[in-house]
Formats: sequence, C-alpha cells, structure tokens
Amino acid sequence: MKFKAKSLSKIDEKLQELFAQSIAEQPVLIENLAKLLVSLELAIVGIYSTVLKLIYGDSAVVTNIIGLFSTFTLWFLALLFAILTLVPQKYSVDVDNLESIREFFSKSAKRKLILVSISIAFFFGGIVVSVFSII
Repeated sequence: MKFKAKSLSKIDEKLQELFAQSIAEQPVLIENLAKLLVSLELAIVGIYSTVLKLIYGDSAVVTNIIGLFSTFTLWFLALLFAILTLVPQKYSVDVDNLESIREFFSKSAKRKLILVSISIAFFFGGIVVSVFSII
C-alpha cells in the first residue's frame, strides 16, 4: 500500500516558516532584554545615589554600611550576569544536520534565559535591600 504525501497549503507553509523564524530569534530577543537590563541597572544605581544624597544631604554619614555594600554588590552581580548574557559562546554545530542546528538555537536561548533570569533576581534583590537600608 502506497501513501501519497499531502502538500502543505500556503497558510501551513507560512506558519511553519514563522515557527522556525521565532525559534531562531529567541536568543536575539533575550539579548535585547539583557541590553535593556544593563541600561536600567546603571540608571537605578545613579538614581539610588541621588536619593541618598537628597535624603541625607551634603554632611551625610552612611550608618548602614552593610546595607549599602549589599545593595551595590547585588547590583554589580546583576550587571555582571546581564553582560555575560551578551557575551557570545562558542558552539559546535554541524550545519548539515538539522537536529544540530535546532540544538544550537535551543542551547543558546536557554543559556541566555538562565543568565538574564539570574541578573533580574540580583537586581530586584538589590532594590529590596536598598529600600530596607534607607528605612
């Protein structure tokens, strides 16, 4: 018994193409998120320093050194992980093997997602610590 393969309709072909394109674009989207995080993290550090200056004035002496040190350490780690997200990693890919290409996109996106998630966690941890160190 022979089976005939049914050809895909134009809509199905386009959906298949868009699906492949969305998988290929995932690492780029995560990189864009990391770039925004770097900008946000640098801006928040400046805003926090300005708030400290406004609250305590010119003659201010920081009494909560541990809170201040913890805040900036967490923000530094957040910035470090966001930057690591942007650093390219070398992968071994067999361009003639479709499964190897799929694995490349999957591993790349997964690595970037983990790094950017760690960055976000450190960043918000720094915000929480900074709030409690001012109060």
